[in-house]
Amino acid sequence: MTIAHLLKGEVMQLPPETPLPDSPASSGPSTASQSFAHSPSDQPYADRTEGQAGVDNWAGIYGYVIAVISTAIATALSFGMRWWNGDTFLFPFFVAVIVTAWFGGPVPAWIATVISMLVVDYFFTLPLHTFVVSAASMPYFLAFVLCLAVTCLVVARQRRTEAMARLTQEEIAAHVAAGTSLLREANDTLTEKLERHRAQHSAATALFERSDALLLRLDAGGRLLDLNPAAARLTGLDRRVARSRSIYELLIPGGERAALQAALHDVASGRQPAAEGFTTWRGADNRPRRIRWTATAVDAGAETTEILCLGLDVTESYAR
Repeated sequence: MTIAHLLKGEVMQLPPETPLPDSPASSGPSTASQSFAHSPSDQPYADRTEGQAGVDNWAGIYGYVIAVISTAIATALSFGMRWWNGDTFLFPFFVAVIVTAWFGGPVPAWIATVISMLVVDYFFTLPLHTFVVSAASMPYFLAFVLCLAVTCLVVARQRRTEAMARLTQEEIAAHVAAGTSLLREANDTLTEKLERHRAQHSAATALFERSDALLLRLDAGGRLLDLNPAAARLTGLDRRVARSRSIYELLIPGGERAALQAALHDVASGRQPAAEGFTTWRGADNRPRRIRWTATAVDAGAETTEILCLGLDVTESYAR
């Protein structure tokens, strides 16, 4: 970063050895990519859900309590319906099996099914008060088993869907947290570099404005981009008016223009990194001033954006 860059207020670019995360300049996998590469999503689904399934077991002993309570309520409702209208009403037992399978899991649901089958066989199918399996009981038993199988299948699928949704949310949260951390680090790094750049720009601006040396900023064609106060005082030029005008027309006598133009062209084209010599400027009092100058290219190459010229007034010493 040169003084000319700082004077133009160019935004500092991050050096190639510290690219932003996931930028094309990275020579290898970025930190974000590495973080995501080790995310839980790379593990088998069964391994990730085994612990959760073990914790649930679909509710442990809580499921057996549900099985007992739900079948007891179903028995009471069935007795109440038979007492009320004389009909055998077994629908509450199916509800008990479904509720147990949903909230308790498959094992408690099997317990609820067995209890319901025994209660129905003993209290609600002929012959009453016996555990003899009759032809009249078989449709109920088959219905209980079918209800249990369908309910367990639906519940298992629902639990898997819920587990996958939870895992997906956790993975998204982990990725967002990792990306946020990386962006925060990159932002802190960029902010630090920008603050340092602003400090350098302020120092370079102060040097440009307060230096007693004659400083000019030119484009590749010799047009004036800016001159410092010392140069403005010597030449009598208004900085705002002089900008974008050719230095050869403003300051240089006709006989010296070709030589200076050729020297600056060599610098601008990259043939020479710098050039120096003597030339004459037109002073504020229209008297000639002998100037010893040095010109340096900024970003010299195929296209040059700026030439920085430093001059010293050697009129008095040159006259001697």
